[in-house]
Amino acid sequence: MPEMFEGAKGEWQLTVNRAWHEATMANYPEFLAAEKLRLVKVLERGRIKTEAEFYRVRHEVDLLEGRPELHEELHKLYNLIDAYEAR
Repeated sequence: MPEMFEGAKGEWQLTVNRAWHEATMANYPEFLAAEKLRLVKVLERGRIKTEAEFYRVRHEVDLLEGRPELHEELHKLYNLIDAYEAR
C-alpha cells in the first residue's frame, strides 16, 4: 500500500501516510504487526533486498520524519534507502 502514496508530494505525503497508518491500526492491527516484522527483518539483515522492502522502509521514514528524538533511527533507514537506490 505505501507505494500508492508516492504520488503525494511534500506535506501531503506525510499526512496521507499517517492517516493510512492510523486507519490500519484501528481496523487491521494484525497487518501492521506483520509489516513491523518485515521491517525488523530488513534491519537485522542490514540491507533492502526487494522493491516491496524498499517501500516498507520508505513508509517507515515517512512516519518518523519530523520527530527529532528519532534522528538515529531515521539515519539508519536513510542509509538503507541510499544503499538500495545506489544499486
